[in-house]
Amino acid sequence: GKPSKSLFDDDDDDDDDDDDENENENDNGGVLSSSTTTTTTPTTTTTKATTTKAKNEESKNETGATLTTPTTTKTEEKDDDIVSVEETYESSTDDDKEQEEEEEEEDEPLDEELRPDTNEKHLHSDVLLRILFIYAKLNPGITYVQGMNELLAPIYFVFAKDASGESRYAEADAFVCFTNLMSEVRDRFIKSLDSSPTGILAVVQDVNDLLHACDAELWRHLNDLGVDPRFYSFRWLTLLLSQEIDLANLMRLWDSLFADPDRFSFLNYTCVAMLRCVRQQLLDGDFAVCLRTIQNYPDTPIDVILHQAHFLRSKTTATS
Repeated sequence: GKPSKSLFDDDDDDDDDDDDENENENDNGGVLSSSTTTTTTPTTTTTKATTTKAKNEESKNETGATLTTPTTTKTEEKDDDIVSVEETYESSTDDDKEQEEEEEEEDEPLDEELRPDTNEKHLHSDVLLRILFIYAKLNPGITYVQGMNELLAPIYFVFAKDASGESRYAEADAFVCFTNLMSEVRDRFIKSLDSSPTGILAVVQDVNDLLHACDAELWRHLNDLGVDPRFYSFRWLTLLLSQEIDLANLMRLWDSLFADPDRFSFLNYTCVAMLRCVRQQLLDGDFAVCLRTIQNYPDTPIDVILHQAHFLRSKTTATS
């Protein structure tokens, strides 16, 4: 038979098993040690990566510092350019202001009263408007009729250009004188009185009769051509020749007219004298030439016209 195992054999088997287990444990320990070593390797790699990242950051910081320097330089250069532009603008502005002041000093007249007023034209027109408006309100039977402004303007001009320093009363003075003048010629502006003895048609007829008495040949020529005296004398007599003669000569004419005691009779002689001063042109012309010559009266010295008017009146008075 087989020999039976003793207790010692079992222990040996256990020892062998323990030895095998120890060997396995050693083997496993080697594996574990190897794993640990493997695990350590990525850690080292991570450390290297971290070091590399740190170096890159340092390099980036160094690069950033290098880039920051030109940026700051550009900003400073931009600020310098802005300051330079502002200084240039301020200096040019100062130069322009100085130049404008010099021009104003050169253009400024020595006498303060001679300085032109840009609103002077509007001021004068407003004065004329107020006078005509007040007159129309105070005289509702006449109101305003076209042409009254032609009578007012020369009167206001005289007072506005008063050299005695009383021009500040020009509006009031012109209103009073205009009202007085209109009181003598107002019937010529009222249509309902045109055929009355004081109406405009009656005055036109007086001038035509006077022309016939003073120069029958000229009267006949105009009558044969069909030149109605109303074509020209209506405006002459209504506006007192203010549209036919320039302002300087009109002042001279009105001085003689208003100084005459029979002023409006003298106006009729003045109208006939004007026709006689262009007598030859009228006799040589046809209807168109005569009408154009009379309605656009040529420049004639006012003294010649006044002398002819005085001559005609003295001749007519002596004959009658």
